[in-house]
Amino acid sequence: SSDLDPTTREVGDMLSKVMHRSLNERIIIHYFGQGSLPPSNGQLYFFNSQHNNYRKMPLESVVGSSASPVILIIDVDNAGSLAKYIEELNHKGQNIVAFMSCSEDEKLPAAPSLPLDILSSSILLPLESAIWFHSEIGRA
Repeated sequence: SSDLDPTTREVGDMLSKVMHRSLNERIIIHYFGQGSLPPSNGQLYFFNSQHNNYRKMPLESVVGSSASPVILIIDVDNAGSLAKYIEELNHKGQNIVAFMSCSEDEKLPAAPSLPLDILSSSILLPLESAIWFHSEIGRA
């Protein structure tokens, strides 16, 4: 399932549908937060029901109830700040693999020649990203 700019309630509803998958299925959660509030203190941010303000959602609420292995793709400023929270969840028995776009306290690279979602594109669309990258290098 995919949703653009979901509210905290919509995120909760989507997660409740997939969190009880079998152990041989992996859940992929893609958080592309370009322009949103960066994660802080183990919190991700989603819209409220009016889409006029952000509300926090603890990372543990996003992945904490999954019996299935989880892949997180976190493509937002300050993504690396979630590393210690992911590690804590893995120590509690979760099976989480995370790809993060940048380190703690780091902003995503921004340049007119780069797509805003370079990490997400590289993971989810590797062939298209490789072709794009190769064509850009050829122009340099």
